[in-house]
Amino acid sequence: NIERESYVATLQTIMNSSKEEAEALFNKLTKISLDTPLNQSSIGYASERLLNFGYSREGLEDMIIDLGNLARGDNEKMERITKALSDTLSKHFLAGQERNQFAEAGIDIWGLLDAYYSSTDKEWAALTDEEKDSEFIFRQKYKLLPASDVVAAIQYASDTPGMPYYNAMELAMDTV
Repeated sequence: NIERESYVATLQTIMNSSKEEAEALFNKLTKISLDTPLNQSSIGYASERLLNFGYSREGLEDMIIDLGNLARGDNEKMERITKALSDTLSKHFLAGQERNQFAEAGIDIWGLLDAYYSSTDKEWAALTDEEKDSEFIFRQKYKLLPASDVVAAIQYASDTPGMPYYNAMELAMDTV
């Protein structure tokens, strides 16, 4: 209860809203924990970080589920992925440090971006792996990997059948 009250107060401050609005949002978000391995702590942490760095309230629930899928329901990993994404959002682009944070959490963010770009850009899809690596290095160096693309790649990886993180939390629910 103490943790819950703390998250509600934080959301109230971030959203500049009433306590009732913050409670309603937090209650909605924590319902995710009923159908997934995620707990209140990782959901509260993710909502606080994402809202703090400009993520929209309307898409928050879906993004928490997407991040949970990337973490395959692991709460500790979810928090590390959330930090990497929120740091990317704060800078407005993917920098080397954030790429390393994703990697430390076991996420190949360039691989996710490659899959997303390949699904939306025929020219990108036609590049060789070496050309894509060079392009990623160039784009990262010149701050040309926008946070919006990172968000889209995460959503694509989580929501697209055949992608490695599709329904990952649902599968984790069938385990001990």
